[in-house]
Amino acid sequence: MDQKGYIIGATTFLIMIPVIFICISLLDLFHEENIINYQSIESDSISYTFKDIKRNIPIFTRQIIENKSLEVIENNKTINNSSQIIKAELEYKTHNFTKNYDKFNTSYVVKSIQSYSDDPFYIEVNSSLWITQGHVIHHENFSQLISIQGLNDPLPFIKCKNYGTITSKGHTINYGDILANYLKNKGLNSSIYYQNATSPLIIKKCPYEPYSTHGNLNNLKNCLDNGFFHESNDGSCYLCRLEGKGSCSHYGIETFILPPPLNSSNLNSINNASCCIDHVIFGETNYPGKLINYFQENESEYVLFLENGHQSKYGILNKIKD
Repeated sequence: MDQKGYIIGATTFLIMIPVIFICISLLDLFHEENIINYQSIESDSISYTFKDIKRNIPIFTRQIIENKSLEVIENNKTINNSSQIIKAELEYKTHNFTKNYDKFNTSYVVKSIQSYSDDPFYIEVNSSLWITQGHVIHHENFSQLISIQGLNDPLPFIKCKNYGTITSKGHTINYGDILANYLKNKGLNSSIYYQNATSPLIIKKCPYEPYSTHGNLNNLKNCLDNGFFHESNDGSCYLCRLEGKGSCSHYGIETFILPPPLNSSNLNSINNASCCIDHVIFGETNYPGKLINYFQENESEYVLFLENGHQSKYGILNKIKD
């Protein structure tokens, strides 16, 4: 090969070097894009899985709480440490659900279950969820609120279980002579006024706010007819109601236990009886309330018994029978 041939060969080689580097760079780029695309697919899949699991946790929680309430009512069974029992069942149920996503490694932990401090008509579940696949990891701590509206009130069934089996019809608990016997056993002479008393079965939040608007007797009657519950610093939260506690340290709820209507001819002979708020009836300290007649139909007088504190709360201080 002459000198000219060497020059051409060398030049060609020098030209090929950057071409080779470009090809290598393109191959690396395509490989990196494939990795990025694969990781993106992994990430999207994990994100969907995470959202699906998270979405089902309130559903599982509500189902578990509802079942516990039915256990109490049907079996006269008090649930001890309700939050821990619900926590264990929720973790178990969620773990079983994650088996639908067996290509992922999942870990779910309930950090706490408690009555929501801002609104006792909700239960707050605080959770941690991890999902991993390959080198992609997704972890979040989150809180979710579960409504207790529509659930049965278990408290009366627990408190009255030693005095017979109370019954319910529709959304109403009918005590028959059971509540009167319960109060009589506590040494309360006014227990007779709670013969055939009733109270709400289903938790429903009262829409009449502020509560002082119950001073309008139409509002009060509608509230009582519908069996509404109210926020209360003294009433027990739903989790403690499952444990049979009439009151607790948490922000809770309360409702009215309604005496049967009284005959108008006997009204003047009655001054007071046990306060008809449920946490007073079922709490450790029972105190009397003054008679308030809020509705009359023919010879029947519909009455409540409330002490000054609840009269003030519900705006009916001026509705006391003289």
